[in-house]
Amino acid sequence: MLVSLIVAIAMAASAPSEAEIGGKSSPKALRALHAYGRCVAIERPVAVRALLDSDFRDRAYGKEMRKLVNRPAPCPGVSVPRGAYSSGTLLWGGALAEGLLRRDGSLDDLAARTGYNPALPAIEARNAGELMAFCAVRKDAAAVARLLKTDPATAAEYDAIVALGPVLGGCLPANSKSRFTREALRALLALGANRLAQHNSTAAR
Repeated sequence: MLVSLIVAIAMAASAPSEAEIGGKSSPKALRALHAYGRCVAIERPVAVRALLDSDFRDRAYGKEMRKLVNRPAPCPGVSVPRGAYSSGTLLWGGALAEGLLRRDGSLDDLAARTGYNPALPAIEARNAGELMAFCAVRKDAAAVARLLKTDPATAAEYDAIVALGPVLGGCLPANSKSRFTREALRALLALGANRLAQHNSTAAR
């Protein structure tokens, strides 16, 4: 079943307001969530990879994610606001996926790691959000990598999303009314990039 896509991309030419930069979540919570996700991916890459390789449509996915992010990790200097733990599986999944991409060095050559290879088995998008992410990553992996290298809820992130606008527009169905918050869009792209990279790496062995 296709999920409802709730992503609002601001394309105004003027400088973004603080509220726009933060999207629907507080900037502090978003940055802490990403910092913790990155730390967990470094400290527990096997567990994170296993989680993200599983099907997010299964009820067990959310349960396993909660266990993973609620289990204390040695992340000195990272303080996660209490409210951040209640963030949905999409945002946590995106943060963990970004952590793996950074750990594996994938963001430095994302196009090579995620590109289409006709010799490999096809990869199936499991919902409309993932299909959009696969499309965007394979159309302009460099632009996606630039976005994922920015800190969340910053002007740099905003600028990177605006730069991706034409690519994203071409990856949505004609007359689509899908809207995404910035944090959801970033998470979708991170999860899509990570899944493509893992697919290419595993299938090529």
